[in-house]
Amino acid sequence: MDGAGLDWTLYWFMLPVCVAVATTAMLTGISGAALMVPVLVIGLPALGPAYALQTTSLSIGSALIIQSAGFASGLYGYWRRRLIDVRSALPFLVFAVPAAVAGALALGALAQYDTLIKGAYALLMLALCPLLLLRGRGQTVAMTAGSVARPEMGAGGRLRSLTGHDGRTWHYSVPRPGASGGLLTALGGFLTGLVAVGMGEVLMPQLLRRHRLPPPVAAAMSVLIVIIVTLTAAFVYAASLASAADDLALPWHMLVWAMAGVALGGQIGPRLHGLVAQRAMERLISLLFAAIGLAMGLVALRGSGVL
Repeated sequence: MDGAGLDWTLYWFMLPVCVAVATTAMLTGISGAALMVPVLVIGLPALGPAYALQTTSLSIGSALIIQSAGFASGLYGYWRRRLIDVRSALPFLVFAVPAAVAGALALGALAQYDTLIKGAYALLMLALCPLLLLRGRGQTVAMTAGSVARPEMGAGGRLRSLTGHDGRTWHYSVPRPGASGGLLTALGGFLTGLVAVGMGEVLMPQLLRRHRLPPPVAAAMSVLIVIIVTLTAAFVYAASLASAADDLALPWHMLVWAMAGVALGGQIGPRLHGLVAQRAMERLISLLFAAIGLAMGLVALRGSGVL
């Protein structure tokens, strides 16, 4: 796509929209693409033909790239707060990264099946609603700096302590995915590559309920894993478009505004962590997912000629 022929101010409104999307993603640990894909697939076409992207797969690939920028910014925010536990994230990445590559390759292969992709996305959004509603149970209570109390052991067993920049120390057992957790993590990675959603939504319930990580540590670890998985999927998808025709090239005049917005939101979200009730936010997001799933389902049914 020739950049000289693009209207670089056309998508200016994506800046504030993406600030809100990334801030919400950082607060909840979900993938920002869960909110970004509906904006690209439903919201932009509603504004007129000049704004719509050509295919659903192009919208999902764009959402992967946008999400990468937002989570990279958020990761830096959590890193500054000293909440990143890289060693504990590695076992999950072993399952998630190869699956994300497979998902991104599948997205490229299914690019012409717009209605199928929209229908799959709608079903995924509806399936994630109860997952978000249930994931807040069993969270570990935070220990203050210098505390000698021991938290309830999660599925990992061995204890680890992490001290943030504010002096608060979090105690938790080292998470290990195991066979069932590994399969779920791989599923999340595959779905992220295929529809740009799933990694954070599958991972956070494991970290909070099964492994009983403190919410800030779980959110930071989720952001680390999601950014690596998303970058991998985005690279694979972008490589598949390298020799594509102009009408299938990435819409950089939209991406520059969106990436700037998610970069800002990625810094705002970690600063608000703890100021917004996590459980209330998750309930709100679950209801939003239900609305998105229903709306995307209607779009898919109309595209198939059923409605």
